[in-house]
Amino acid sequence: MFGKPKPPALRDIDPELRRRQADITLGWWKKNLKWVLLFGPGLFSVMLVLGGWYGLQTVKSSPVYVSGWEQVRESAEVKKALGQPIDEGFWAQGQMEGLGAVYVFNVKGPNGTATVQHTAERASEQSSDWQTVKLQVFTQTDLGNETITLVGEAEE
Repeated sequence: MFGKPKPPALRDIDPELRRRQADITLGWWKKNLKWVLLFGPGLFSVMLVLGGWYGLQTVKSSPVYVSGWEQVRESAEVKKALGQPIDEGFWAQGQMEGLGAVYVFNVKGPNGTATVQHTAERASEQSSDWQTVKLQVFTQTDLGNETITLVGEAEE
């Protein structure tokens, strides 16, 4: 009685009017669905690969990663275990939280591969001067596995 009148039931609406309204509502999707289905997955894949590449490059350009990589590359013990030349591996990951950072990355040489764990700290959040607290290299060679501690206490 009071309030808005009820809209007419769908069966009471002119079929031509219903079709035109559906065309307006679904017009873009109706026209372009085949293109979305054709190019959507490819575009998503490209964005995923580019995002991963960008993230990896961001990790590999951080001062903590660069410092750890330089120390590992110049280490006589690591050169002896892995051989020369020592190259960066593909994968790297890192986490900076407050005053500390932990980075894990791979290196490889002619005699085998290794995983490097680099822990660093800084004096304040504004400081860009990172000090290595612990740097360990876990080698995997034909001669066996070995843990090389370059900085910090060796774990028992």
